[in-house]
Amino acid sequence: MRNELAGFREGPIFIDANIFVYHAAESKYTESATAFLEKVENNEVEAFTSPAVIDEAAYILIINKGLEILDSKSPRKVREMIEKDRNFAQKCYSIVKDFIGFIKSLETLKLLEITDDDAFKIYDYGTEYLLHPKDSLHLAVMKRYRIFDIATNDSDFERVEWIKVWNP
Repeated sequence: MRNELAGFREGPIFIDANIFVYHAAESKYTESATAFLEKVENNEVEAFTSPAVIDEAAYILIINKGLEILDSKSPRKVREMIEKDRNFAQKCYSIVKDFIGFIKSLETLKLLEITDDDAFKIYDYGTEYLLHPKDSLHLAVMKRYRIFDIATNDSDFERVEWIKVWNP
């Protein structure tokens, strides 16, 4: 069953990287993600995320910006150029500067700490729910903080029976 993010009303919710990416870069989900983040900004939603999500979103934004600049479909080429060309790297990172500024402006968004124990649960959640390591880490943080709703467009989380997935 698909839960529309626009219908989320109460309780804590964890925000996954793709919601931030949709807000920062034009896509068919931009309107929905932006409307949801406006609710966060207006303190209508109790929202949480983690430094791992910020890292993941920043990486996606940098790579996408590089692909656009190079008119390429090769993330590897973007990574290689970032490591060699400071000017190119700065152009790619310009979107991250705006992204971080936006995150900091969301005063009601709470960043949750990641502990050693969370990191060590990657194996457990990865094998139990067939998740990628980054998603297993998000799940560990959510469970420790007793957050059972997630704003994401990642259908892999639908395999976790104790959370409710809210899609843009």
